[in-house]
Amino acid sequence: MGKNSIKWNEWDESVFSKAREENKLILLSISAPWCYWCHVDDQAIKYINDNFVPIRIDMDKSLDADGRYKLSGWLSTAILSPNGQVIIRRTYISPEELLHMLKEANRLYREFNDEMSGRDNKKIEKKAIYVRAISKNVCNEIQAYILKSAMDMFDTKYGGFGKRPKFLYPELLSYLIGYFYATNDENIKRVIVKTMDIMYGSEVYDRVEGGFFRYAAERDFSNPNYEKLLDDNARLLSLYIEAYQVFNHPLYMRVAEDILNYIEKYLYDSKKGLFYGGQIAGQEYYKADKIKRGKLKKPSIDKTFYADKNSLAAVSILKYYSITGKSEYMKIAKRIADKLLEKFMDKKGLIKHHPESKEANILEDQVYAADLFTNLYSITGDKTYLDESMKLVDRVIDVFYDDRDRGFLDFLPIEGIKYDQISKSLPVNSEMALLCLKLYTFSNNRAYHRKSEETLLYFSRIYREYGIFASLYSSAVKAFVDGIYKFTLVGKKDDIQTKDLFKDLRTLYFPDGILEILDTVRRKEEIVKRGYTIDETPHIYICIGNKCLPPVNNGEDLNNFLKSLQTREEVK
Repeated sequence: MGKNSIKWNEWDESVFSKAREENKLILLSISAPWCYWCHVDDQAIKYINDNFVPIRIDMDKSLDADGRYKLSGWLSTAILSPNGQVIIRRTYISPEELLHMLKEANRLYREFNDEMSGRDNKKIEKKAIYVRAISKNVCNEIQAYILKSAMDMFDTKYGGFGKRPKFLYPELLSYLIGYFYATNDENIKRVIVKTMDIMYGSEVYDRVEGGFFRYAAERDFSNPNYEKLLDDNARLLSLYIEAYQVFNHPLYMRVAEDILNYIEKYLYDSKKGLFYGGQIAGQEYYKADKIKRGKLKKPSIDKTFYADKNSLAAVSILKYYSITGKSEYMKIAKRIADKLLEKFMDKKGLIKHHPESKEANILEDQVYAADLFTNLYSITGDKTYLDESMKLVDRVIDVFYDDRDRGFLDFLPIEGIKYDQISKSLPVNSEMALLCLKLYTFSNNRAYHRKSEETLLYFSRIYREYGIFASLYSSAVKAFVDGIYKFTLVGKKDDIQTKDLFKDLRTLYFPDGILEILDTVRRKEEIVKRGYTIDETPHIYICIGNKCLPPVNNGEDLNNFLKSLQTREEVK
């Protein structure tokens, strides 16, 4: 047997005795052709030989094994306890996923050894639902599922998704814009354009005062629920800006500005520097035209300041600033961030839902606030914001992360609530996983990368339960597999050339990419330490994951690079 070969055992009862004596798990492979195992790298082979009792059998010659472990399929792999219980079974596991699966199985065995000594196989397998490497194949599988779900729900007559009531789904539309940008899929473009045009032209949009209502009761976006919420309109503001960036249609920027004007005029408290939660339903008022509305009482405002909604609004406003350069909107976003730190943060370093909340116990508040701080760092270059984001995320990992089963809890558990009653939301966990990836890319702290991976793995077996609401999950998985796109501008921050190049950079569309500006005056030592060159002219360094490309020093080269990223390939 070669030095780098797996030490296979024959299928018989003695291997179970050997596994019990050595306290090792059993790796069972049925009908595995040599070409599969020859692609397993030396690290995985050594790990198998050191930690497992490996068995390879011919399915035709060992029908008892196949029947016993129900491993139908030509190439099957299972991990068994020393007593023969199945911990994990796979019809196929790719070589790139193998080592991760082995390590996770070993961890499960060490952690839950007592339970594995019993006979509750379903309980054991439930604990192993996230034992699956996040690979390119998995990424493509999830993406294909989201696209099929969206196309199946698409209303070809009236646009939008589903029949009635008709919700607006800005996260899904944003996802589809990103997919179109990468593939130039005209079918997806038709879905996006038809839906967004009809939404704006329908009753679900307030053409008098601006802003969108929550949803419409009818399939054609008519008979809306006359309520306007800050978070819905913040997401739609971001959506229409993205559509403008990708399709270059002036209508979409006009809609975005109408939304912004609405939330600024009716929901923004300029004295407090924060947005109110929304405006309650007022059917008679909103059905009236502009003249008649002047004689009617305006619908009441929910004058509560919510952390999650304000954070979402500030991030969308930053996106508008990035396109237009209107500094007053940068000031609004910064002021919201400062208020979150001043009025919403408790003594434990967590963000309360609103300033009067007794406890900071909601995951969404933490994630959206940290995302705002991260975006402000990208746009301003002020490292204070990045530090605040990392401090907040570190606290979230300490108190919201489920060390037992992985993933982040929606709410901190309180007395009287059993563990099994605690929920984990896929959308906000996806946001958190993506945020951790961004912080890892900024800081190179692998703890963030691990938490992102573990969270994505937790949901990898159950994301289909969420349907189109798994679009954010698909984006996070793609960012994990492909790597975050990082654009680092190195130059004198106050120099006109640096400002012009940064303007070119921040106006471009690149979903889930991050920006960083390193001032050669204030952060010279850090620049040198990172291996960047300090030059008279500013340069942009582009990295995708761990791969970095030669720098560019003008907007045209930057634009050409981004165009080259478009694969123009559809997921089959």
